[in-house]
Amino acid sequence: DKNIAIRMIGIDTPELHLPTPDKGVVGQGYWGEAAYKYLDDITSVGTSVVIESHGIDKYGRTLGRVYDGRKDVNLAMVKSGWAYPYIICSGAECNKGFFKSERVSAYLKACEDARAEGLGNFNPTNPLRELPFEFRLRMQNRTMEKYVGDFTTKKLYAPEKYKKVDVCKSIFFLTKTEARRAGYSE
Repeated sequence: DKNIAIRMIGIDTPELHLPTPDKGVVGQGYWGEAAYKYLDDITSVGTSVVIESHGIDKYGRTLGRVYDGRKDVNLAMVKSGWAYPYIICSGAECNKGFFKSERVSAYLKACEDARAEGLGNFNPTNPLRELPFEFRLRMQNRTMEKYVGDFTTKKLYAPEKYKKVDVCKSIFFLTKTEARRAGYSE
């Protein structure tokens, strides 16, 4: 048994411990802690899970989808409202088949349902006001570099116009070419 770091693909949760350029660490407070607690509640230490690996990221983490039995834990996080869909279509597998193989519709519908029910980050009395990726960009003094497509309209937006697309309809692309190959256009 060895410990491996997993970057759960298809989702973005509030930050708990984000390194900053000045060697500090910041988080999104209550929301990061609540998301972590929910994940721990549904897959506590010692739970046997299966990781569907999608390679390794630049930080050495396994990119993957976590399954507890037949339950897609990544999707469960979105259904709970403690994670947002964060679908990144990139590389050779970024084509029209990507959306079916990655169950994108299920993730986006789970987001819509969680928002409609006011769950987790969507709690109307205590909503998360800054998306996790926006928080990371701000805290690490970076700018948005990914293109964003609207899953419903297949319209593509430049990185600086990402806010034009609803969080529950966003698909991210590293290049315009990948977006076009997947059926998106400006």
